[in-house]
Amino acid sequence: HKLMMEDSGEYICETGSGKSIATLTVKEHVRIVQELSDITVMTGKDAIFEVELSHSGITNGEWWLGDNLLQNNDLNQM
Repeated sequence: HKLMMEDSGEYICETGSGKSIATLTVKEHVRIVQELSDITVMTGKDAIFEVELSHSGITNGEWWLGDNLLQNNDLNQM
């Protein structure tokens, strides 16, 4: 069955002489809550793009310019 947040919890299997316990943690997929917005910037100035995600502390997101994966460096700060 497709898991839902309500499926999280402690699961127990008992027999006459034994018991086994396991915890199931169901995590939500990260969603984009607020999309990117178009901006116009003068030459020589910084462009700042922001998105709001459904979870904090996400470190594995990727930023792209066309087909090029952007790297975190002096030019691009993510």
